[in-house]
Amino acid sequence: MRENVLRLSLFLMIVVIGLPARAENVDATLSVGALVVANCQVTVSDVSFGAYDPLGSNASVGLDTASRLSLMCTKDVIATVGLDEGLNADGGAGGRQMALSDFRLTYDLFRDGERRQRWSDGEFAVRLTGTGDLSRPQDLVVYGRIPPGQVVPAGTYSDVVTARVDF
Repeated sequence: MRENVLRLSLFLMIVVIGLPARAENVDATLSVGALVVANCQVTVSDVSFGAYDPLGSNASVGLDTASRLSLMCTKDVIATVGLDEGLNADGGAGGRQMALSDFRLTYDLFRDGERRQRWSDGEFAVRLTGTGDLSRPQDLVVYGRIPPGQVVPAGTYSDVVTARVDF
């Protein structure tokens, strides 16, 4: 009997060893996600008119200048760029003004080189679609003009205008 048990054990070992191993597996899925945020970055250069001479060269011709505003936005983000009226704005017809104490020097900012399209917030803002390309910002030109022949005292006049980007 012992011999039969040994034969049976040997037979079972051969059968078990000879059988291919059976692997079990279970699949599971996992979600992967990210939220890409809408973002814009803006950089500006100061608007510098230089010297205004109301009795000489600017008696009958305004003083013009230009500045740059660069915008980078996430791809396909629609951005609206506006410029406020500045800290010294006259709520009436006077518009933007630079100040020296109580004295004012009127000027304005435009979206076009001919200086016909006034740049401000709302309907006079500039609308762009972001490219997402950090190596190529979207540059906008801010054209400035001081009208000729203003009667003001000599000195350094200034104002602060805020560029606002809505997206």
